[in-house]
Amino acid sequence: MRRHVLLLSLVLALCTAGPGPFRAGPAPAREVAPAAEWPWSAMGRLNQAGYRNRIHCTAVLVSPTRALTAAHCVDTALAGSFHLVLGYFGGGFAEHRTVEAARQVPGHEDLAEISWSEPVRARPIPLAQHCQSVGAAVLAGYNHTAPHALTLRRGCGMTGRRGTRVSHSCPSGPGDSGGALLVADPVTGWRLAGIHSASSRSTRLGAAEAVSAGGRCD
Repeated sequence: MRRHVLLLSLVLALCTAGPGPFRAGPAPAREVAPAAEWPWSAMGRLNQAGYRNRIHCTAVLVSPTRALTAAHCVDTALAGSFHLVLGYFGGGFAEHRTVEAARQVPGHEDLAEISWSEPVRARPIPLAQHCQSVGAAVLAGYNHTAPHALTLRRGCGMTGRRGTRVSHSCPSGPGDSGGALLVADPVTGWRLAGIHSASSRSTRLGAAEAVSAGGRCD
């Protein structure tokens, strides 16, 4: 039992504004999010077990037993080798779940859903009420420059959408994949408008998979 606990600890440590046109300006530096506060508490580092595997992504809680991430972050055939660590900061975390199932969301190029059976206590983030195309946003993820803390990019936003893919001006990089593209909401505070998917090597700007409570963004 003691050996199992030590192994799990090693895995977790190592693997581990209103609507309208958005005019991009210089983005401020990333800031560290208070991991214990909502909505940041609904995000986690997604790690894969393995001594040699130090690559990680981000995942966003959308129900007590489900989270969304980028499809390229998970191998659906090896779902049980992935671990979601919610509220992860500096080696500590609020909740941990071993992924039990993973699937690519139909109609999306790079969106996956991961799930587990035991509900978490963390409060999920509601989806945007409709598909977003332009407007101010915040990007949150476990970027490789600060892999042990959830960091944010403010002062950026969505610049256009084609089908399920929405472009954004939030500088991003490795580790941000699966991260949350959030929009402010007067009722809920925040809503999830997209899951970060890709970054440009030259500009560090990115693309995300648009998500909506109203259904697929075609």
